[in-house]
Amino acid sequence: MAVHNLFSYRRRASDGGVPDVFVYDDLPSELCVQIVHIWKEAVGPFSRPHDVFSNLVNNNDAWVFIHDLVAREHGRFALAERGNEFERCVNYFMHRTSVDAELDLVEVSFRYVDRVVRKASRDEIQKWGVKVGPDPAIKELNERFRRAGVGYRFADDMIIRVDSE
Repeated sequence: MAVHNLFSYRRRASDGGVPDVFVYDDLPSELCVQIVHIWKEAVGPFSRPHDVFSNLVNNNDAWVFIHDLVAREHGRFALAERGNEFERCVNYFMHRTSVDAELDLVEVSFRYVDRVVRKASRDEIQKWGVKVGPDPAIKELNERFRRAGVGYRFADDMIIRVDSE
């Protein structure tokens, strides 16, 4: 999905409300929600076994992989107490653990997109429910960081800190 220049952004930009100095110690909740939207399109949805279409379109294996890797590295059995692996990732991400922990989750998920989704066949992409390719997803993530005034970007397979513009 492309980043749109909606009225509110254009007005904020014309009023000087778009940051030109980056912050590094906070991910605004709006940015986190935008990242979750990118995840759903770039990784694919998680489907519960009782869902009618669960065997048709899902990328449950990706969410299990992402969840388990981050949980293990953070010394936890699970990222959150309830929900499937996607919901646990979202809950952990949205409930303000720490910027470093949040960025770990972003890095692992976008590394998955960059490494695995990029090499997937057309049939796998369709089966997983991926709606946007790696390049547009990464481009949107980086633009969202920039617009939020957050001094990070995904490049060369990792989250890197960027200097103020």
